[in-house]
Amino acid sequence: MMKLSTDYHVSSKVVLNALATIALSCNFIASLPARADIEGGTLPEVPGGHRGGICVLSPGALGDLRVWSDRPAFVWQANPDVIQPQQIRLIALPSRTLVWEQQLTTTDQVVIYDGSSALQPGQYRWELTLRRWDEGEQAWKSEQESRVFAVIDAAQREQITSELSGLTTENDVNAIALAQSNYFAEQDLWSDALQFLYAVETPSTAVTHRIQHITDHVCDASNNSDSRIELPPAPGGPR
Repeated sequence: MMKLSTDYHVSSKVVLNALATIALSCNFIASLPARADIEGGTLPEVPGGHRGGICVLSPGALGDLRVWSDRPAFVWQANPDVIQPQQIRLIALPSRTLVWEQQLTTTDQVVIYDGSSALQPGQYRWELTLRRWDEGEQAWKSEQESRVFAVIDAAQREQITSELSGLTTENDVNAIALAQSNYFAEQDLWSDALQFLYAVETPSTAVTHRIQHITDHVCDASNNSDSRIELPPAPGGPR
């Protein structure tokens, strides 16, 4: 699992270095998916499910398209027999400025943004360039998956950072990750909820179960608007 610190006692100076409030367009806000209430959080409906050997999980594929983390994790699942990831690129919007790019191995499925500076509040598009095996032509063909997300503004980030600090009283890293993930799920910030789970180096059965629940919901081709998935509440998390 990818390592991510669970200590978020961030100084006010670091937090306030973020830029002003995100200006989201009406079209962007209107694109937020519908949601269905479940235990332990609200698991949104996923338009489209997965497509042909690859399932893009985060960010921008589930729930509120905002993220709290200024170093988000990019997560997808792919069948290596038919999908080979090649490169990930992060573009700032609306300027379309290239912020970061990284070459991938064919087995990569989780990549954490490691640019020279933290992402500033605003809207971004991430692009995953890949090769897909065409059985008919017996050849690899290039294509691209992309998603849009937005890093929250400084005031929201500071508030969430403060509330997160109250969830680190447990000694067990798995319990902390579940509590923090549950907190973000209740805020409909599912990209952050998933990132905290993937951050656990030695995940417990409960953490693995939670990841699988979320993954199945996004990637299951039989998922429909009436489906409900119960996520077990995290110990110590806010209710």
